[in-house]
Amino acid sequence: MIDAEAGHTLAVVAVEMTKTPSMYTKWREFMRKQGIELWACVRDKQVIARVTAGLAGIASILIIMLGIADWQVRRLDVNLIPDMEESSHAYDRNGKELCQFWKQKRTVVPLSRISKHLLDAILAMEDHDFYNHHGYDLAGITRAAWANLRAGKIEQGGSTLTQQLAKNTLLNARQSYWRKLRELWLARKIEKRYTKAQILEFYVNRIYWGSGFYGAEEASQGYFGKSASELSLGDAALLAGITAAPSIYSPHAKLDRCLKRREVVLDAMLRHGLAKTSEVEAARREPVVIQPRPEQTNRLAYAADAIRAEVLDTLGYQKTFAGGLRVYTTIDAKMQLTAEEAVGNQLSRIEKEFNLLKRGTAAAPTVADHNKTNDLQGALLSMSVQTGEIMALVGGRSFVESKFNRALYGKRQPGSAFKAIVYAAALSAGMTPATVIEDEPIEFQTLEGIYRPTNSDQTFSGAVTLRTALRKSINSVAVQTGQVVGVDRIVTLARAMGLQGPLPAVISLPLGSGEATLFEMVRAYSVFPNEGRLVHPLLLRRIEDKHGAVLYEAKPEGHQVLSPEVAFLMTSMLMDVVNRGTGSGVRAGGFQMPAAGKTGTTNDYRDAWFIGFTPEVVTGVWVGYDQPREIARRAYGARLAVPLWTAYMKKLPPSPKQFPRPAGIVEQLICAETGLLATPECDVVSEYFTQSNVPHDLCPGHHLQDSDEIPHSQTGQNLEGDSQMRSGAH
Repeated sequence: MIDAEAGHTLAVVAVEMTKTPSMYTKWREFMRKQGIELWACVRDKQVIARVTAGLAGIASILIIMLGIADWQVRRLDVNLIPDMEESSHAYDRNGKELCQFWKQKRTVVPLSRISKHLLDAILAMEDHDFYNHHGYDLAGITRAAWANLRAGKIEQGGSTLTQQLAKNTLLNARQSYWRKLRELWLARKIEKRYTKAQILEFYVNRIYWGSGFYGAEEASQGYFGKSASELSLGDAALLAGITAAPSIYSPHAKLDRCLKRREVVLDAMLRHGLAKTSEVEAARREPVVIQPRPEQTNRLAYAADAIRAEVLDTLGYQKTFAGGLRVYTTIDAKMQLTAEEAVGNQLSRIEKEFNLLKRGTAAAPTVADHNKTNDLQGALLSMSVQTGEIMALVGGRSFVESKFNRALYGKRQPGSAFKAIVYAAALSAGMTPATVIEDEPIEFQTLEGIYRPTNSDQTFSGAVTLRTALRKSINSVAVQTGQVVGVDRIVTLARAMGLQGPLPAVISLPLGSGEATLFEMVRAYSVFPNEGRLVHPLLLRRIEDKHGAVLYEAKPEGHQVLSPEVAFLMTSMLMDVVNRGTGSGVRAGGFQMPAAGKTGTTNDYRDAWFIGFTPEVVTGVWVGYDQPREIARRAYGARLAVPLWTAYMKKLPPSPKQFPRPAGIVEQLICAETGLLATPECDVVSEYFTQSNVPHDLCPGHHLQDSDEIPHSQTGQNLEGDSQMRSGAH
């Protein structure tokens, strides 16, 4: 290919040759400089004249083509060259990198952060005369053109580093003389616009290095596990050898071929004076340790996927995957890994303890949805009580096997975990923790027949307080409370607390016959330790573009859904569940900080839940199968979910913080059996009340007994019981 200046010279020479034979010498000298040997037959002056006329025509055509190329190149904006698709990086709440997401895996770094060895190796192989030309190498182009003419096809490019940058940035990779002409013209334009240092920086950050790595930094990290600034001469030579054919010379493809290519690079560096003999010999002796090819991993994967989805929803596809964003998240990487470990260990323990089918066993029911599995699954979500910032998010036991995030999207019946909302509605309606309801056989006429809620040991305890009923998870009292308060009122409060799934206005709703996600249940429970305030859960704190400009910043949002007094009373009742109720496994497991929560088990032991909180952190866990079916007999939330919750929460940093007590709360001594003001004959306990609901009547006598809860036989009823209080089974 002849460049613009050479084309003009060729035309002038051709015209002059038709005027005087002496121009033959000039023509021959010109052609000799271009590296072209004339055939003997062209010594005939008549032949020369005819050839010259033809060449003059060709030169004219070339000049026209150059004009067209110039017009087309003028339409290309070289100011776009610094703009490259760059990986976005997400960081945890402490600044540790969590993950990246990209279209092209690239991290742009300045020239000062790239090893000089690599820059010299690139120049030795691609353009050793880079600092002396103006964007193109006339001799190299002519030699390449002649080789291509002799071969009858395009075999050589003769491109300078600047021309390659032009091709990779603003043109396409299709081989043609026309593209080559525009590439050459564009290279001149680039050289006028940018310094040599800038051009070299753009080049090493843009080119592809194989194995999905774009740019020197990602290639260095991906192949050697080190920054591009730390590359040795041997490392640099190996990388520089890849770029000519990344699929062939990638060390992940065939290392021996890559090492042979490294020798070629070292020889080139020595030949062009870019490395000393002693340095090259030392580089040849360097051991080569290549990082294994990146593989999909379960570590941090569910959190990373949720972050990616959140950024995509906020800023769109192009900015998310090509904008080089810096995403600062609420995730705590240490607690995230703790959560993943706790989920995996607990599920394995459950499978062993209950002798469940081994994972992947063909006898398990088939799941049609490829995002779901036949294996026992678990989920965990943990967030800050006050801010709603999500600290850990585990959507299943293996992201590689199933990308379905059960913590965010798995809608299941919450079982007795829903009772906290029922009793919150009751307290809001004027009932108190000391309100007594008769635990006795009851029945309701429904469209489907007679509905009889029962308890776990088929017995009833008589009159019990709401506090005792919640602590022991007594089903009949929860159902009766729902009837007193009104199911519609319970649904209204559940919606206000963030539950968005189906909540049928049926008698069994207080036992958790609706549907909710773990995300929704954790959010709802955060209201209790947060003095009745519902916060919007956050996964992102701030997003910056690659220049540091803030594109998004979270603004914590919340509103009051319960009075601080009711929230405190519910917290107090739920503390009883943890300290001596169905959630007492928390204490048995060694968790000592102030805590409250509620277990949940659904009909036929299909779902096991525990949602619990400290003054600062609320965490929920769920265990079950994607296709709802019995986990095992007596697979209560207390046995399956509580140990998982405890294993995670024990890793939290200790905190002296206590649950806040509002000024409107009164502490009163009452009879433990009747809930009325205590007399000298009473078993006296201290109970909390709002100022407007303190009891005024004295206790008339004693007749209360403890009771347990048994499984129901009707769909949608709850299996949560208190047998673990006696046998340790929950």
